[in-house]
Amino acid sequence: MATEFLHWFIFFTAISGLLYLILIAIYTYGWYFIQEPENHEQRHQQTMVSVLVAARNEADHITALLDALRKQRYPLSLVEVIIADDHSSDNTIALINAFAAENPSPSLRVISATAKGKKAALGAALLLAKGDILLFTDADCLPAPGWIAEMTARLSTGEQKMILGPVMLDPARSLFEKLQSLEFMSLIGSTAGACATGSPLMGNGASLAVTRKALEEVSTSAMNSAYASGDDVFLMFAFVKKFGRKAIGFARSAEAIVRSRPKPDLGGFIQQRLRWVSKSKGYTHPLIIFPALIVLLFNLALFGTMIMAFFLPPLWLVYALLIGFKFFVDYPLLLATARLMQRKSLLLLVLPLACVYPVYVSLIAVAGFVLPFTWKNRSYSS
Repeated sequence: MATEFLHWFIFFTAISGLLYLILIAIYTYGWYFIQEPENHEQRHQQTMVSVLVAARNEADHITALLDALRKQRYPLSLVEVIIADDHSSDNTIALINAFAAENPSPSLRVISATAKGKKAALGAALLLAKGDILLFTDADCLPAPGWIAEMTARLSTGEQKMILGPVMLDPARSLFEKLQSLEFMSLIGSTAGACATGSPLMGNGASLAVTRKALEEVSTSAMNSAYASGDDVFLMFAFVKKFGRKAIGFARSAEAIVRSRPKPDLGGFIQQRLRWVSKSKGYTHPLIIFPALIVLLFNLALFGTMIMAFFLPPLWLVYALLIGFKFFVDYPLLLATARLMQRKSLLLLVLPLACVYPVYVSLIAVAGFVLPFTWKNRSYSS
């Protein structure tokens, strides 16, 4: 019985590994070999833009975000910033009002959302937005000076309706933060490669742009308020359903990078990942279900091999070979993303991450479906 199980497990590992190789190879091909459309940035700097941000207890970060938006390489007379406060209990609103008083440009408004949650706050902001192009970011982020220009230019041709932007976790000082940053780079690389091949996989609400006209056709109800997370992904697949896969693009430019902060401790990291996984129950599109399943199955195979190796020591060699396989499959795409973000030093941690990643992915994938989590001092059930 044990021998038969081992044979089936090896077969499962081989199949999942082959599928993983094909999947990452497709994303890598998309990054390296599919060219982006020409960026007519200067020609399209006459478009009114609304930057929408949901904020809850962001007193430590909001001023830095507003300052980054004030320094954008885009006519500030054509930019409005709307901050939707999600029932903050600190002095977030006071700081926004003080910044607006000292900096008359860009136009800055702060509103108080009636309903609770990020999606409700963004919905309230959308009702007031005047821009033909709508950009979304988070209150604890720092967009690069060219963010608005780069994202806007890609929407001005009319071919694409939504643009996903590169997000990096920075600064990453401790080993724990560096591993987070490297893992997140792998997600961004996969996002870019998937978009290039016409198979958009995921989005990130820290850097997202859509045309107003397209959003009106889709409706903000596509954000799916049943889940605390996923405003970006649910909206993206609503766009795919309405306009087709080629309507989603990726701004593969260093000038479009938005910086977010890694979690400083393990507890915050786990809560964040539980929140991300909790929205998985709402996924219905095969473009995200199949790739996510392939990644999960291969990592479960790695995790299972490691566990069994404690009882069957010869399997440590198999485990080492699988880790080496994962390293060589992942590295080209990670290298491309690290070059874009100028963080090649993080590539020294690719092998350690390959050892840690299967363990945490396997455990979080299961826990995210059953355990409650906390976000912004609010508790949610899975």
